Amino acid sequence: MHIFAVFFVTVVMYGLWVIEGTMAYRSRMFFPSQLAQTDYRRYLPFIAHGGAMWGDPIIVNPLIFVIIWFYGGQWSILDVTYTSLIVWPINILLHKIWAQCRYPDCLAWGGELTPAGCHHFIYMGLAMTVLVQFYFDTKEIDPWFLWCTTAALTAHLFLGTHKVLDIINPAWWNRKFIGDIQGWLSLFIVLSALYWRTYTLIR
Repeated sequence: MHIFAVFFVTVVMYGLWVIEGTMAYRSRMFFPSQLAQTDYRRYLPFIAHGGAMWGDPIIVNPLIFVIIWFYGGQWSILDVTYTSLIVWPINILLHKIWAQCRYPDCLAWGGELTPAGCHHFIYMGLAMTVLVQFYFDTKEIDPWFLWCTTAALTAHLFLGTHKVLDIINPAWWNRKFIGDIQGWLSLFIVLSALYWRTYTLIR
């Protein structure tokens, strides 16, 4: 399982992240200066995407590595298969909703995923599978590590839903802090479920 953890995170997860960035660059969506040359100059470039650019490699990938390293031995292939059958339809639904968002970014706009967004779809499905497996089918989780994981995922969610950008509000950002009701509602629902599950595991 240790060898698998190294391979899965370093090759698969970081590999997908690199491909996302490469696709965004080739689509002229990596830097604000690239977007400035298009009709989408006030939308979100990949380098400023708090989730895909920064949260995934700095927060999610290390978490997944540690989770698989210490707890992956509890899971069977059948366990992961069952979890995948639940997670991937949810992942499809989330990306369909994301593609319809009225605040387009480098991963989705115009009702469709961009080339970078298609690879992020794969990345997110794999990450969600591991995290759901961890939270719902893992025994004897260290309480301290569980709370640290939940706190780290909270930070990632704030980054990934662009709440940090809403606060900083750079010149090329076209959204106001309190204007994204859908984003705040989604964030509240996910965080409520995350902290409820954390509490039930600790109790």
